[in-house]
Amino acid sequence: MSGSHSGLAYSLIFAFGLERDMQELTQHGSVIERELSPYSLAGFEAGLGNGWSFLTSDQPNCHAVFVNEEKLSLVTYCEGDVITKRSPNEFVFSLEKNDEMWFTANA
Repeated sequence: MSGSHSGLAYSLIFAFGLERDMQELTQHGSVIERELSPYSLAGFEAGLGNGWSFLTSDQPNCHAVFVNEEKLSLVTYCEGDVITKRSPNEFVFSLEKNDEMWFTANA
């Protein structure tokens, strides 16, 4: 029965346009934003601007994670897909960085 309730809730969210107000969150509570980039990894990295530094990568030519300590943000580039995570505080930011390091070490 719970499956039908979640399906109904999902349908209602889209029927009333509420998805615009919903934010995708990580398991730790960071806000996730997804985009596409027309650039290669090198071009994307060149355009990041000040404050961003390399964190980790498991495939140096097509995947990398960058961090901005001041903005408490991480950005992952993977073959043109860009995922930005904005953390609400330093503790959550630390958890997000640890998750990224674990993922690339175990990929």
